[in-house]
Amino acid sequence: MYDIYLGEKTTPPLYRANIPTNIYPIKLLKPNTTYYWKIIAKDADKTYESPVWSFKTRNFSNGELIWVSFIGNNREILYSKNIIFNIYQDTIEAYNEKKDLIYKITDTFFDVALNENYIYLLQKNEIKLYTLNDGIYKESIPIDKTYTHIKLINNYILLYSDNTLDIYNLKDKIISLNFNEKIKDVYTFKNAFVVDLENKISIMDYSGKILKNFKIAADIIDLNNNYMLLKIKNILYLFLYNGQMFKIDEDFKHAFLYGKNVYIVKNKKIIIYNIPTKNKKILETSFGFNNLIITENKLILIGEKVLAIDLNGNVLWKHEFQNDKLSSNIVITDYNTFIFSLFDGKYYKIVEIYDKDIFHKNKNESLFFDNQKNMEYIDHEKNISILPTPVIINPKFDEKIQDFNASLEWVLPDYESTTVTYEIQLKEISSGLIKTKKISNIAINKINLQLEPNTKYIWKVIAKDKNQTKESKWYVFSTDNLDFVLKRINLIGNQMILKSKIKNDYIYFTGYTITPEKDTLKLLYGKILTNFFNLKAWDFGSTQDKYGSSIDITNDGTVIIGGFSSEKDPRGDMLLYSLSENGKIYWEITNGSSKRDSINNLFFDNTDGYIYTLGTIGTDNMGTNIQFSKYSSKGYRIWYREFGGYDLEFGSSLKRIDRYSFLLLGSTKSFGKGGYDYYIIKTNELGKKLWDLTSGTSKDDFASDLLILSRNEYIIIGTSFRDTLQPFISKIDGNGFKIFEKLIPFPDDVNLIRSTLYKNYIYCVGWTREKSTLKRKGIITKFDLNGNLLWAKTFQIEDQDTMFTDIIIQDNKFFLFGISEYPKPNSRDIIIIQTSENYILKNFNN
Repeated sequence: MYDIYLGEKTTPPLYRANIPTNIYPIKLLKPNTTYYWKIIAKDADKTYESPVWSFKTRNFSNGELIWVSFIGNNREILYSKNIIFNIYQDTIEAYNEKKDLIYKITDTFFDVALNENYIYLLQKNEIKLYTLNDGIYKESIPIDKTYTHIKLINNYILLYSDNTLDIYNLKDKIISLNFNEKIKDVYTFKNAFVVDLENKISIMDYSGKILKNFKIAADIIDLNNNYMLLKIKNILYLFLYNGQMFKIDEDFKHAFLYGKNVYIVKNKKIIIYNIPTKNKKILETSFGFNNLIITENKLILIGEKVLAIDLNGNVLWKHEFQNDKLSSNIVITDYNTFIFSLFDGKYYKIVEIYDKDIFHKNKNESLFFDNQKNMEYIDHEKNISILPTPVIINPKFDEKIQDFNASLEWVLPDYESTTVTYEIQLKEISSGLIKTKKISNIAINKINLQLEPNTKYIWKVIAKDKNQTKESKWYVFSTDNLDFVLKRINLIGNQMILKSKIKNDYIYFTGYTITPEKDTLKLLYGKILTNFFNLKAWDFGSTQDKYGSSIDITNDGTVIIGGFSSEKDPRGDMLLYSLSENGKIYWEITNGSSKRDSINNLFFDNTDGYIYTLGTIGTDNMGTNIQFSKYSSKGYRIWYREFGGYDLEFGSSLKRIDRYSFLLLGSTKSFGKGGYDYYIIKTNELGKKLWDLTSGTSKDDFASDLLILSRNEYIIIGTSFRDTLQPFISKIDGNGFKIFEKLIPFPDDVNLIRSTLYKNYIYCVGWTREKSTLKRKGIITKFDLNGNLLWAKTFQIEDQDTMFTDIIIQDNKFFLFGISEYPKPNSRDIIIIQTSENYILKNFNN
C-alpha cells in the first residue's frame, strides 16, 4: 500500500492514503505552481519513504477549457470560498477546487444565498443554515412570513416577496417594509439597498431610512455605486443618483456598466459608449449571445458559443458547443475562471474556462450620491477624499472585560479606500503605573489585544490616508482580577474533549468531533495558550469512527495520542498517533483483536523514550481484557500484557510508581463482590503482574481515575451504579491491601470522571443530574486524603447540558475542561475554564 504526500509546501501534507497501485491520477492542479511530493510504501509493519520530489505545472492558456462535467439538472450556479454550487429542484451540489462533489444537500427551498460561512435556504417558515465547507445542518432562523427571495449583505438578511421587504440582523427582525406596489428586484450595497418597484425606485439604508426616492417606472438593467442603467419603453437611459437622466440608445437587447463605459448589445453588435465623452465605438459580432463578461482589454461573449474579442473586435479565442443552449447564470471565481451550464435538449453539463484577465469581484461597494450638474465622470476616490473620524464600536465605553483578550474594532463611516491605515494609541493603568503603547500601520479596522488583570485601558484610533489624519475620541474599558475566564471552542459539528495536558504555557487536548450528516466521529487534536490565545485544532478521520482518549507531550514537542479507530476494522482497533505540535502526522498505528479494542490511557516516559498504553481488547470468548503495552518512540510495539478473567474487563488509568513498577486501573466483571468492581494491578517494569486486587460493592462500580499519593499509597476514584449514581473512593497501600472504601452520598446522580492531586487534596470533576431532568451540571469536588468530602460545587451554562471531563491545577490556577450544549441541544461545544478555588467557592452553586 502507498501513501501520497502532495502540496505546495516543501514538506507536503498527506494527499491520499492506502493506495493499492503505484499509479494515481490527480484531477486538477493550479497553473504555474511548484508542487512537492513523496511516496511512503507500506508492507505489513515495514515502511519505505522516498525523498521529496518536485515539479512545476504550466500556465493555463487564455480560453483553456479546464472542466466539463455532466450534471443531472441546473437552475442556478453560486460560488463562495472556492466552492461551486449547482442549484436545482430542492438540491444543492457542492464541488471543491479539485472538482470533486464534496456533498449534496436535498431540502426544499424557495431561494438560496451564501456568505463565507453558511448556505442560507429560504423555506416557508424558517431559514435553514448549512455550513459552507461541509454542508452540515447548523441551525434554523424562524420567520413569520412567506418570502420568495433572500439576499445577504454585511450581517443583514433581506427577505422579500410581492410588496413586502423585511430585514433581519442575524436572527432578529429589525425592519419590516410594505410597499403599495410590487417589488421587481432588490440590489444591495454596503451602506444601502435599492428597491426597483413598478412605478418607483427607492434607495434606503439598513435602518429603514429613505435616502432617495425616484418616481420612475423603469427596469434597472445594471447599476454600480455611481450610476444606474434604466430601460423605459425599450429606451436605454443613464441615471445618476442626483436625479439626472440621459438617453443613450434604443431598441437594445442588453447593457452593462464597466468603468467609464456602457456596453450595449444589439443586432449582433456591441456599442461601447464612453460616459465622459459620449463617444460610441461599434464592434461587429458573428453570432447572437446573451451574456457578456467585460475585462480591461477584452470582451467575452457567451451564447450559442463562447468567443473572446479584444476592444477592436479581433477574435482572441473561442469555443463551440454544438447547439448547446446556455441554461444558467455566469459565475466568476477567485482563480481567473468563469463557470456556466449548458443544455443540449437532453443533458446538462457544467463548463469552466480560464482567462487570466478575469477577476472575481467579491467586495460590495457603497453607494455615492453626488450633486454635480454635468456628465463629468465620477472618480470615486476623488469624491470621497474627505477622511471621516473613526468611530469605536468595540469594546463598549467603560465596559468591563472578563477575558484574557479583547477585540478592538472601529469603523470609518461611508469611506472606501485601499490606502487607509490606522494607528492605535493605548494607555494601560495598573497599580498606579501607566504604560503607553503605540501600534502603527494597521491595515484593517480590527486588532486583538492581550489583556492583564485589574487594568484600565484607555485608547483611541488614528486614521491616515493621503496626507489626512483623523482621530477618534478616547475610549475606556477595564478588566477585573480575571479569576474566572471561560473559553468556548466552537468547531463544526458536536464535540467532546476527553483528555488534556499543559506544557510550556500551552494546553493540548484531544477527543472527537461529530459529523452531523453522517454521525461519524473524527479524532480531534487541538492546542491553545493558557491565556486562551492562538487556538489551533485539527480533526482526523473519514467515513469511519475515530477518537482520541489520552494525550501526552514529549520534551521535544511531539504529541502522542491514544484512542480508537474503526477505519481498518469496523469493530474497532487500538489507535496510536504521533503528531507534530501543528498537526502533522509522523506515524499512525492500529493494533487489536478481531473484536472491539481501544486505548484508554497512555503516558510518554521522557527518561527512557518509551510510550506506555493501557487499553481494552476483545477476547475470543466474547469477553474483554485489559491490555498493557510498551512502544518505542517510533511506534514499534515492544511487548504487551493482558489481564482479565472469563468475563469483561475495561482499562481506565495507567500510572508509573517508580522506575521498577506501574499501577494499572480498570473495571472487572470476572472478579470481586458482584457486578463490576474496581480492578487494580501492580506490575514490574516489564509489565509482569506483582499483585492484583478488586474493590467495590455488591452493585456495579466503575473505576475512573487513579492517583499516586506516595510509593505506598494510592487513591482510586469512580462511580457506584445504584438508585442514584454515587462516587466511590478506595485507598490501598503498596502491597495491595485496602486502607478504606467509601461511598460518598449525594441526593442526585453524581459521576466523577477525572481527578488530580494538589497540595495534599483530591479534586475531582464530572457531572451531576437531578432525577427529574436529563440536563447535567458540571461538578467539582474536594476531598482530603482520607476520602472525606470537604465541598462540592456545580456549574451550568444558561440551563444547558454541561459537564466536566478533565481538570488540571497549576500554580493555583484551576483549568476545567468539558462540554456544553449551545445555543440549543445537539449543538455541543468544548468549554475550557480558568479560575481559582476561591472563585469556585464563592460563585459556583452548591
